[in-house]
Amino acid sequence: MNMKKALLLVGSPRGQASTSQALGSYLLNKLESFGYGSETFLAYVVAMTPEKTAAFIEAVRGADLVIFSFPLYVDHLPAPMIKILEAIAVDIVRHPLEKRPALTAVVQSGFPEVIQNRPAVEVVRLFAAQTGMNWLGGLAFGMGGAVNGKPLEKAGGMVRHIIKAFQLAIPSLAESRPVPEEAVRLLEKPMMPPFLYGIAANFSFRRTARKKACQESLRHRPYLEKSF
Repeated sequence: MNMKKALLLVGSPRGQASTSQALGSYLLNKLESFGYGSETFLAYVVAMTPEKTAAFIEAVRGADLVIFSFPLYVDHLPAPMIKILEAIAVDIVRHPLEKRPALTAVVQSGFPEVIQNRPAVEVVRLFAAQTGMNWLGGLAFGMGGAVNGKPLEKAGGMVRHIIKAFQLAIPSLAESRPVPEEAVRLLEKPMMPPFLYGIAANFSFRRTARKKACQESLRHRPYLEKSF
């Protein structure tokens, strides 16, 4: 019996220490019980050389499922990931796919509202349409900073609905069926009240500024102060 093959592309510049890595790896591990091999192609955009990019593109051609896991950067995909997707698209246009892999995207952001992720999910949907991949839908949620790179099993009770949503989605992904609407709706639930998340996020932001010795910069308002 041939094992199915899943590929994971981690789009976070933080690589192995990222929330995107934790989320994508959770899916890969759970897919093993649905006939996917334990040897999967794990790629980090931050470490992608031309040789590794070529190897990933070749792996896409033999894959059953491709997972893009990335954070939102200014309402969009991180720039290194865009570069990889452009390389994949160019190669596939020149040499069309013989096997049509399924594609899903796991998108999280520091914003409390999941709606912020929708343009990025739509970008990946269009990428699938233009490259001939089978788009299964996206798994998107806000408040990603609360996960902070931890494995989902160790991130605490606040991620229980994320785990439940992923568990609902995994059987569908394994069989190349669209992500269930119930899973999408579950991910729209905030992990905590937005005002509490704002307090925690601001505290973390100020703490980081102290570590970098740039507290005063937080008070700068260049666009307000500049005269046009």
